[in-house]
Amino acid sequence: MKSEFVEQVQLLMEIQQIKHNEQLFGKSNYMWLCSKKVSMIWMSTRDEYRIRQVLNKITPDQQVQIMKQLLTWLDDNPLADVLKIPEVALNLIHNFITNNLIHEANFSRMNSFRNSLRRFSVKSNKILAVPTELGAGDKPRRSVTFNDVPIIYRISK
Repeated sequence: MKSEFVEQVQLLMEIQQIKHNEQLFGKSNYMWLCSKKVSMIWMSTRDEYRIRQVLNKITPDQQVQIMKQLLTWLDDNPLADVLKIPEVALNLIHNFITNNLIHEANFSRMNSFRNSLRRFSVKSNKILAVPTELGAGDKPRRSVTFNDVPIIYRISK
């Protein structure tokens, strides 16, 4: 199934290249000749290797869903670069892998996690700074108020 997915991505790249050629040169009677010639657009071996590696982590049904999402992305972005297609396919695969990890994660300790968050957020558990007795009461308090018309105060030390 991996090789089929990679071949489908390669076919999408070739179709996108034909669309670009049609937009550049217009539709002519010789367009069939352009489709018969060998395409010079190839997926890089790096992208192909990365796609093959991550395809182990998803099911064939998810591969079909990814291909559908890739097709809708191409419909939404008709002027997208041909070399962008493997990157988008990788991003979609990584999104599916992340969703799989989230759904498979064991959240049995979620309640204790929430309780610990509540315990840490309670005001009584916070460490309050103890004011020193070295004249903390001697200094006047400084405050700022905001009005519609700014008033500038001079603050002296």
